[in-house]
Parts: sequence; C-alpha cells; structure tokens
Amino acid sequence: MSDKIAVVTGGGGSIGAASARRLSQNGYKIVLIDINKERTEQIGKELGALAVYAPCNVAELEEVRRAIEDIESRFGAITVLVNTAGGAQGLGFSKKLYWEIPLEERETLLKVNLYSTLNACYAVLPGMVKRRQGAIVNIASGQGLKGGPGLATYSAAKGGIVTFTQAIAVEAGPYGVRVNSIAPGGVQSAWRIHETAEQRARVEAKVPLGRRTSPEDVAGAVAYLVSADASHVTGACLDVSGGTSLH
Repeated sequence: MSDKIAVVTGGGGSIGAASARRLSQNGYKIVLIDINKERTEQIGKELGALAVYAPCNVAELEEVRRAIEDIESRFGAITVLVNTAGGAQGLGFSKKLYWEIPLEERETLLKVNLYSTLNACYAVLPGMVKRRQGAIVNIASGQGLKGGPGLATYSAAKGGIVTFTQAIAVEAGPYGVRVNSIAPGGVQSAWRIHETAEQRARVEAKVPLGRRTSPEDVAGAVAYLVSADASHVTGACLDVSGGTSLH
C-alpha cells in the first residue's frame, strides 16, 4: 500500500472529485470526506478510495476530529489535506445584498466556507507538525480576492481562507509543513447544468483565456502544490481563473 494518504474534504463536489482523481493518478491513496453520502460513495467506488466519511459535516469540529483520528489509526499518517468543501450558489443560496441576508444563512455560509477549512486544518496539523512533513491546499475563490457583489459573506469567508493560509504557512513552515491556497474563477460545476449556451458564452467572453475554469484546472494546481516541484512554495495563493481574478 502507498504510504501517501490524501484526505479531500468536499470530495463529492466537482473540485473535490477532480482533485481526488488527479491525486489518485499520482499514486495517493484517497480518503473522501463530505456531507453528500450518495455522491461521495460514487466517487469512492470509482477511485477505490480507502474510506468515505459521508455524511461528515466538516463545519462541525468534533465530526472532523473523529474522522481524522480514525483515518490515521486505520491507514497511517495523512500526507496531504485538500480542503474543497464550500460553496454558495451551488448549495442553493442566491445572491443577496448583505443587509438583506437572514442571519441563519450568513452563519451557514461562514461555517461551510470558512470554518470547514479551519476545522480540518485544526485536526490535521498537530500530526503533520509532529512528523515534520505534510502539505495542505485550501480552496479559496477569486471572490475572496476582490469581493463579489451579492456574495459578501461568501467573499469574506474565502478571503479569510487566503489570509488564514498565509498565517499557518508561517507557523507550520519551520516544522516542514507547507500550506497554500488556490483562488479559482467561476468553475464549470454541476450546479450550472441548467445554464443556457448563450448565458455561458456571455460569461466566457469576459475570461481572458476564453473559457470558464474547469474542476480539472483546479485539480492540476492542487497536484502541483502538493508535489516536490512546489517544495519551496508555501503561503501562496495560486490564481486559477483564466485571468479574471488577478491580484
């Protein structure tokens, strides 16, 4: 069995599944964590994943801690953590002016998009630091770099991921642990299935590289950031937006 264990949160989502596939191709044994049981089990069967922790709500610290403890007791040390859990419109939330957002919706967006990443890192980092080895990639968003109208809370959460990543990169660097983030553009995810060809063309006309970001584009960046080629890269936020979110 490979000694390279990669945990992917949000493993049932578009970016999570693509990242899991890419890391599996690169020799990692995959453990998927997600709240969507059916979708995550489907991806797990496709990849022959070691384990599927679904439903596991990464917004709840104790659920994540139990999953991480079980993973390491059953399969060994976690080599890589990829935090892809999150979303807004893909989770059914519509764009709203900030002062018109129900507080319950605001708290859910913060938990799903920010606390999920904080929780997974909190659970995994002590082991990585002790072993003096590990790589973490946190998925932020272009809207966390410059803000998205109608998505203020989502932007705040994703912007928080960027600066959180920088902070723990500095803290964990002396222990051999690298932490980076990725800011994708508007990803061509499953929730956009009802988008018309005309709507998609209007969006893609605004992208300098001529097309919307794909989950595989993000997965390629994940693979780079956890690889030996990025051995001196930490605290970075890699823009994978086709040029729409330059910062």
